[in-house]
Amino acid sequence: MLVLALTGGFAAAANYEAQAETESVSTSAVPPAPDLGPAEAANESEARILAQMQGRRIEILSRRTATGGVWADPEGSLTTEAYPAPIRVKENGAWKDIDTTPSRRYSPAGSSSAPS
Repeated sequence: MLVLALTGGFAAAANYEAQAETESVSTSAVPPAPDLGPAEAANESEARILAQMQGRRIEILSRRTATGGVWADPEGSLTTEAYPAPIRVKENGAWKDIDTTPSRRYSPAGSSSAPS
């Protein structure tokens, strides 16, 4: 009797999985996630609440520096990231990321940058 019950259970589970696969193929695409805005908050307590509510890490702006920052994680911990060199600068009271995109060397008008 026990063997028959288990066999029936496996058959039912297999039938359920096959049915689920068929249904998942015919359903429409998953709608896009809502825009939650920037992943940042002014202070640690606000960041912890947002991280837990939104299920994503939130940067604590009051702990941002030129060489790193601190994030509140959804599970309640904090993560610190530090870099060996500055990644941002403070301009007019606001942090700006440093643009590390390679660019052409500037040459004043009338000068030649080609070797002679």
